[in-house]
Amino acid sequence: MLREGGIAEHRLVEAADMLVLHTTAVAAEEANRAAAGQDSDRVKRALAAVSGDRFPVVAALVRQGMFAGDDHDDDARMRRSLDVILDGITANQSC
Repeated sequence: MLREGGIAEHRLVEAADMLVLHTTAVAAEEANRAAAGQDSDRVKRALAAVSGDRFPVVAALVRQGMFAGDDHDDDARMRRSLDVILDGITANQSC
């Protein structure tokens, strides 16, 4: 599919490796959260309480709604992250 999507031959292995690495990491993250019985609301509250003076980037992400999604938004998050990876691969094919 990568080849059909226009990925240059010399980038195919690297692209496939990045996609497998990312999807494996996301699956591990989700499995660890489930196994630990992690309370995502507690995590969201903690992030919302972060000091904007001490952690301006995290505070800005909270203000922009980065951590506001419900627990059922994992599919949308995965699609967005794969889009970013694929955009980067296609933008840097000459490297």
